[in-house]
Amino acid sequence: MKYFKKNMHYLLVTLYLFSSQINAFSFDNNNDLNIGIPISEKTYTNKTHVNTENNKLTFPADAGDDEDICFGDSYIIGGDIIDEVLYRYTWTSSPLDINFDDDTPNPEVFPNVTTTYTLTVEEISSGTIETDNVVVTIIEVPIDAGSDATICEGDTTPIGETPDAGYSYSWTSSPNDLSLNPSIANPSVTPTQTTLYTLTKTSLTLSCSDSETVETTKLHVIVYTIRGANFYLIVH
Repeated sequence: MKYFKKNMHYLLVTLYLFSSQINAFSFDNNNDLNIGIPISEKTYTNKTHVNTENNKLTFPADAGDDEDICFGDSYIIGGDIIDEVLYRYTWTSSPLDINFDDDTPNPEVFPNVTTTYTLTVEEISSGTIETDNVVVTIIEVPIDAGSDATICEGDTTPIGETPDAGYSYSWTSSPNDLSLNPSIANPSVTPTQTTLYTLTKTSLTLSCSDSETVETTKLHVIVYTIRGANFYLIVH
């Protein structure tokens, strides 16, 4: 029997070395082998972290990666979800953002300005708290379609802005104006009627874009001649 127990011991030790599921064993006073997982150790998705202050195994807070997004876009923050039963997740933001779920591990955010989000993870059983931050940077496209203008028939007026490196430009007009160069930053136009011009400016790096509209009003001059005298009526 002793020979059998000795060989069983070697066999079980070998199984222990090659099995990720068995990570603890001991022998009692009767030389019987006890196998189990220590209750003091918790392992989820093979990610553990040793808190050196109390020697407990906990999980670090993971707020996710910093990200640049276009104005109007959204972004999902937070890292891997550990366990929503054993851990409590709460978020705060600076400046204040009230338009997201602040008590879920991976909320979707829609910030209007660059915002820092702080994740607090609390281990419910011990009260241990860890925090982490993520910054969502809003990329805004500065744009200036120019000032509204009023011109007489046959006149030309510039619209748009000074060309800005790193951006592309695209114009449309309503009604269609054949005098418009649609692919430059600051074209000059000679509309035959009152026209709306819309500029779309796009970043060449992140493809963020913004649009703005400018109106050019064309005046019509009506000439009346009465007894050799000219009278002018200006109408839109």
